[in-house]
Amino acid sequence: MPQEGDEMLTQKERILFPKEKYFNANIHQMETIRFEEKNDKELQDESAKDDEIQKMRKALDEGSKEMKGIALGLCQWKNGYLWHQGKIWVPNKEEIRVYLIR
Repeated sequence: MPQEGDEMLTQKERILFPKEKYFNANIHQMETIRFEEKNDKELQDESAKDDEIQKMRKALDEGSKEMKGIALGLCQWKNGYLWHQGKIWVPNKEEIRVYLIR
């Protein structure tokens, strides 16, 4: 059990903003992007070629729960994509990333 001053207890502290700072805030909604079939195929192909994604896929297949810097417990391989917390892990290819940003 954690004792007073234990690091586990100090990590649970949170800072709250005063009401007047956040109640009048404007909330902006982001649009989600829909891939066309050709983009979907390109993303799957690049995911299959990407070394980082394939290392994570192999570690997932072996049942690993973590990799250096990545919590594999939050990842899954589904439909030809690596998913991390419900979002597709995009390969490190400039063309695909630029398209998504646009």
